[in-house]
This record gives sequence, structure tokens and C-alpha cells, in this order.
Amino acid sequence: MPPDIMLREIEKLIKEKEVPTYPCLTKMDIENFNEQYGVELPTEYVLFLTTVGDGWKKVRNQHFSSVCMNRLNQTFRKPNFLKKDFPFWNGWIWEDDDDEAVFPRKPDESEKEYKGRISDLLDSTVYGHLTLIELGDGAGWDLILNGPSKGQIWFFCGEGMSPCKPKLTFFEWLLKWLNGNQEISDFI
Repeated sequence: MPPDIMLREIEKLIKEKEVPTYPCLTKMDIENFNEQYGVELPTEYVLFLTTVGDGWKKVRNQHFSSVCMNRLNQTFRKPNFLKKDFPFWNGWIWEDDDDEAVFPRKPDESEKEYKGRISDLLDSTVYGHLTLIELGDGAGWDLILNGPSKGQIWFFCGEGMSPCKPKLTFFEWLLKWLNGNQEISDFI
């Protein structure tokens, strides 16, 4: 479905479900954000911010129930990490003991080098994404800003991270969310 059609459907659902959105941002707000943090927000998210609203308040009514969607200025904790590439295209459950199944050791790599590489990868899991929806206990739905998964929505928690399956853009994920698919299992 083309982005303009998805946007109209999102606007319709937000109105029908009486979702209390925050005021829209201006294109200048977006340009200032991009310049300040050295990023380029994905097009679908920019359209949402400038046409629909800068997130929404927690809502519970006869039509819809949802935790809030963070405002743009509430979506990150470490601004200097936003411009760094999010280097992943597949999920990773780092609580598993079998990192070698996900990231095989290179033939000439020592144990120390391998552990260092895994540590660097773990550090990079905080790069290049915004937390749109916080579910509590460190879990949430994040929009990837750069790297091989730019524009996709991923689920993050204390044990790991995963892209939606199938991989979803912001609008695709948002349409599912607004249509009542809010369980983690609805997406991954």
C-alpha cells in the first residue's frame, strides 16, 4: 500500500478511535532535530509527526486502549548515539549462551578477540534508534534510524531485540497497532 494511502488510513483510525495526539511538529522542527543530532528521520515518521501528531497520550476509551506513543523529544536517552549506525538486520537474544550460533567465530579469531567483538556488538545495540512505545521493564517498540534496517520497527527488551516478522515500516506497524494488534506475539 502506498505511504499516502496508509497515512490517510492512520488519520482515519486515530480520529475514529479518539486517540489524543500531541500537536504536530513543523518541517522546521524536523530539520532542526536532524541537524542537531546528525540524523535523517525516516520519511513515514516525518509524515506522521508533521501531519498527525507528535505522538499520543495514553488512551483508554470505548474504541481503543493504548499506552502512550512518546513525543519525538522523549524517544531517546543518549543523543550522541542517534547518528551511529544500528548494525543489525536480524534479531539477537543476548541472554542466550550460544552467541557463536548467531555470530560465528572467525577462523583466525582468538577467544579474547571474539569476546571483544561480541562486547562491541552488544554496545552497538543502543545505536541509531528511537523508542516510540515503552511497555515497561526496558521493553519497547523502536524505530531504526540508520544502518541496514533503517525505517523498520524493532522490539527491544532486557534479553534481546527482534525486528517485526515480517519486517515492518513505521506505517505498516502503526496500522497494525491501531487495529488492536498490540501483543508482542502479534509482531515477532
